[in-house]
Amino acid sequence: MSTLATRMAFGQELIEIAKTNEYFVVCNADTKTCGLEKFGQLFPGREFSFGIAEQNLVGAAAGLASCGNKVFLATFAVFATGRTYDQIRSSVCYQKANVKIVRI
Repeated sequence: MSTLATRMAFGQELIEIAKTNEYFVVCNADTKTCGLEKFGQLFPGREFSFGIAEQNLVGAAAGLASCGNKVFLATFAVFATGRTYDQIRSSVCYQKANVKIVRI
């Protein structure tokens, strides 16, 4: 019995979801090693990598959601809750944007 690292299972599941919904997009902050290496290849134009710029990541994810996309945002836990608080509150929560924030 082989086990799959949680981060790899996360990436594989996002690929499976994307197969069923053309408006499903993934935004990440330099976290492609979380099973997201293939996502952009399989779904060009539906994967956005922001590097180490989590505040911009959250704002862009909210913008993509405002256009009708279902957005999954992936970054490391410490960065998802630290400097991004204002963007999460103002751009995602107040707007009730369809953004799922996944802390890896």
